[in-house]
Amino acid sequence: MLKEFDLWLDESGTFTNERATVSEGKNPSLIGGWLIPHDKYKENAFADMVVESKASEGYHSAGLTSSQKNEEVIPNLVRMHDEFGGRLFFIENREVRQYGGNRELYLSMMAYGLLHLLQELNAEYESVHLYVTIARRVEKINGTDSVISDEEYKKRLNSCIRMEKAAGHIVLDENTQMEFHVDSARTNTKLKMADYACNAELTISSGMFNDASRISYFQIRKDALVYSFVEDYEENRIRQYLTQDNISDALTTAIFSRKKGLLKKMLPLIINRLVNFGYRGARVQLDQCIREFTTDAYMEDDFEEGERILKNLLNTVIPAMVQKNLPCEKLHFAAELHLTDMYLREGDLCSAMEEIKNAETAQKKLPDSLENILTYYQLMEKLALCQIDTFQFKEAYKQMGRASKAFEEILQALELSDIVHKRYPNMISEYYGDALCMKIYAGMLEQHEKPKLYEELTADSDVALLQYGPHEGELERHRQYRAFIEAQAGNIYEACIWLFMIELPDVDSSWLKKKQEITVEICLAFLNKVNTGEIQASRLYYLMYYTRIMYEAFVAKDPLAVVLLQALLASNMELEPEQMKDHLHINARGKKLHALVIDSISQVAEPDTRIEYHPSESIYWRTAYCLYQADQKQLAEAMYEKAVNICFQHKEYLQLMVTGLGIQAERLSLLYKEGGKGAEKKAAAIRKKLSKEIESVNKAASAGEFPAIQATTKELAEEIRDEKNCNWRKLWKTSRMISF
Repeated sequence: MLKEFDLWLDESGTFTNERATVSEGKNPSLIGGWLIPHDKYKENAFADMVVESKASEGYHSAGLTSSQKNEEVIPNLVRMHDEFGGRLFFIENREVRQYGGNRELYLSMMAYGLLHLLQELNAEYESVHLYVTIARRVEKINGTDSVISDEEYKKRLNSCIRMEKAAGHIVLDENTQMEFHVDSARTNTKLKMADYACNAELTISSGMFNDASRISYFQIRKDALVYSFVEDYEENRIRQYLTQDNISDALTTAIFSRKKGLLKKMLPLIINRLVNFGYRGARVQLDQCIREFTTDAYMEDDFEEGERILKNLLNTVIPAMVQKNLPCEKLHFAAELHLTDMYLREGDLCSAMEEIKNAETAQKKLPDSLENILTYYQLMEKLALCQIDTFQFKEAYKQMGRASKAFEEILQALELSDIVHKRYPNMISEYYGDALCMKIYAGMLEQHEKPKLYEELTADSDVALLQYGPHEGELERHRQYRAFIEAQAGNIYEACIWLFMIELPDVDSSWLKKKQEITVEICLAFLNKVNTGEIQASRLYYLMYYTRIMYEAFVAKDPLAVVLLQALLASNMELEPEQMKDHLHINARGKKLHALVIDSISQVAEPDTRIEYHPSESIYWRTAYCLYQADQKQLAEAMYEKAVNICFQHKEYLQLMVTGLGIQAERLSLLYKEGGKGAEKKAAAIRKKLSKEIESVNKAASAGEFPAIQATTKELAEEIRDEKNCNWRKLWKTSRMISF
């Protein structure tokens, strides 16, 4: 639908020597006026709003007195805004550019300002027809008066549009139209209104206006359209997205931007465009936003950046949508859920426990419809994760047992329908598979305490693996979990196969039936494939499960332990490039290359803050234990220190801090078992540090209800109370309870 607007423009300034003007404390040149909906006024509507001027021109606002400006001009500007729906419009030279001569600067500012306005109107209304009335500008050229014609304005604007389109900077609706009309500000009442606007904009802070007038002016200026002829890339891109009806990318660009004030400035435009879609159209657009944010949240490795983005969405965008009655309930729930997940991933349990309450409140606002069953499951899953991360493995296992049972019963109920059963005789469900996945995750963390869970966990795993059809990518987490379950049961070979078959095409399920040799080269091939993955978080979790299996192999004294460690460190291997084939990248000089995959672990810090998060601490921890068992104790100590430092770098990351206690307990256990003066001296220092760390954890845990954590710290404090009677077996058992 074509939307029509009038634009009335005057200018202020000489458009020459702009830098000198500013250096003298004066304002640079300005073009400005009013944008008015075409159907909001009649031609004679403004006759009573003209204020008699004492200027030599007989019309100019520069000749108005202070009382006239306060008592007549400002009230008239407010009336223009409130009664006629007008918006102040300004084109500034805020960068103080001197673009050729004064005529060139004026025309360039005009063209770029109008272009930006067209983009903004297209972004909100699609097709627009703009009637532009411009105050006649007369200048002397070689002693002769020269007036810029309608055609010259049109020619300059079209030239600007061609250049910007060619550069890929703009997208304009093909039905957009613009007409120019040049008239005298002496006789045209509309242009007098534009003159008042320009003068007020430049002088509102001067002594000509009182405080009441300033308050009134700044109130109507809140929705002013203010542009510069220098392009703002992010603003421009958002307008392009809106013109193309791409709301999700426009919203993502605004929310992700670090430019101060961009979201606040562009959000009304985005919201208005959504409103213009109507209920159904807005709902489709917001569903796309949910998909975009879900993907972005999954791939975000920098948790602090992820929190900033989600808080922008929750604190600024959602309230604005609610105010306009947009159907944003699902987007709200998704944002609360992803923020909970962000806190859990970085180990900030107190914030996660508070945020899950917000997610629960948001979920309850959704209609009780069949379509929203999945959101209830998502909430249950996140609640289970909160329980897991607070070491309530048994409770989480039961919770996800109920969730998976619900999906099983839903499938059985659907199969009772002859119509459904005829079309889907062997129905599967990714939702059911995902619910089993979370149940398995909780169960495998309790497996240390209850080894008998192995049979139930592998049975659930077998069922879950059948729920995803032919798409191998969906099975990644299931196979990682199955690998860990097998490793904890002492089945190290099987654990390796389950992990390796995710990334290595040559390793498949046939290896489980007919055992083949797992060599250092195979392990290197896997590590190299993982290490060149695009998503950092994914790389780290593969390394975490690799090192967990390696850890369990050393605990079980399995021969594969040394093979796995050799591949990770490659410290005993100096393969020639021709021997390495595709397993590792070769350096430019082609020299012998140490496969220092372990270096990749130290590259996981967030680039700006250099902060490392989970699972980095787990990788360092499990690698440290293996190095210790391989009699590389100096390197092991360095790895242990790295792991502990990550755990205690932030006092609000409770899960990481508890993990740190488990690491310290393991170190003490190994040193007390080793015995000797050197080991006892190291143990004394660690024990002293551990006592303070227990106090830190207790202090952090006091902010919430964490019974499992409090029980663990109490038990550990008792175990190290008497230095002479520390039992290495009890310390070892405590460290094994912390399964992350």
